[in-house]
Amino acid sequence: DFGNHIAMPHPYQVITQETFVYVAVLEKEIMWTCHPVSLVFLVAISDKEDKNLTRFYEVTTTLFLQEEMVESIIREKEFGVLMQMLRQICYLK
Repeated sequence: DFGNHIAMPHPYQVITQETFVYVAVLEKEIMWTCHPVSLVFLVAISDKEDKNLTRFYEVTTTLFLQEEMVESIIREKEFGVLMQMLRQICYLK
């Protein structure tokens, strides 16, 4: 957990041939390791080289630090809201 109501669990080793991310907005906030969490980004990274992976980490890190954006995603619980926030960040960088 990162604070700002976000957790990003991931496997300790590669378990997939494709990189993917699942995003969940929890109905009720839960206590993770150290912080309360409402937004979960489940990440699985493949062993294949992915030129977009660095960009993914840049964009998600920026999102995780944007309290208002995170609150909007949690409140609205809509995929379109998440994508809108990610696009805004991509245009800024």
